[in-house]
Amino acid sequence: HVGADGKRHGFGVYQWAGNGDRVAGEWRRGRLNGIATKHMSGGATISGSFRDNKANGYCRKVFMNGDVHEGLYRDDLRGDGSRPGYGEYVWRDGSGASYKGGWQRGVFSGRGV
Repeated sequence: HVGADGKRHGFGVYQWAGNGDRVAGEWRRGRLNGIATKHMSGGATISGSFRDNKANGYCRKVFMNGDVHEGLYRDDLRGDGSRPGYGEYVWRDGSGASYKGGWQRGVFSGRGV
């Protein structure tokens, strides 16, 4: 619901008019804070823990092509598409390929498996 302060509070669904992104989740003080699922207009979906509108904590992102990244996020998937921290990426191209390990600035970092 929208409180007396004009900000969203509690569980709700919101769709942005400009880009068509849609989110269902927990709102506090007008910002995503808690568990949410965001459906982006380009076809990707990210589900997990959000803080101040950004993915923070364990999240799962399914890309438009079906590839999946699961892991710990800090301060969202910045504009460069980076996936900081640790996680697993699975390609859905039929090859069965995957990478589990560290990420730095959107690329694999360290020794993954």
